[in-house]
Amino acid sequence: MSPPPPKILAGGANHTWLRDVAFSPFGTHIMTVADDNQCRFWNVFDNSSPKFVTVLPDSISCCFSPDGRVAAVGSKNGSVHFISYPVSVQKLAQLCRHVIRRIVQNTNNIDRLSVPLPLKRYLMYRDFETFG
Repeated sequence: MSPPPPKILAGGANHTWLRDVAFSPFGTHIMTVADDNQCRFWNVFDNSSPKFVTVLPDSISCCFSPDGRVAAVGSKNGSVHFISYPVSVQKLAQLCRHVIRRIVQNTNNIDRLSVPLPLKRYLMYRDFETFG
């Protein structure tokens, strides 16, 4: 790829520059590729270390497939690696929120819905504990 994508951030325990970050289609996982040649998969609901790590030299870009089961990682030499990622089953509340937020994209419109206040807060990501 010419020019190569810019570096994003140097941080974490290894102080390595990130090359790219991708969010899974349902927003439950994050994938990163970094200059340490590692591709990491993170669960956004779990603060612990990555759920899956693989070594892919010279990685510069990443993305998820539309169903979130396959990830693609591009390298500096133009090759693309496909990774089958073990998708965890999401909670029904998270799936419902995702579907409703796709239909009602403006948070002002969520306030107008005829649903209980705790559900409105959950849909607007203001209350994570009620339905999580």
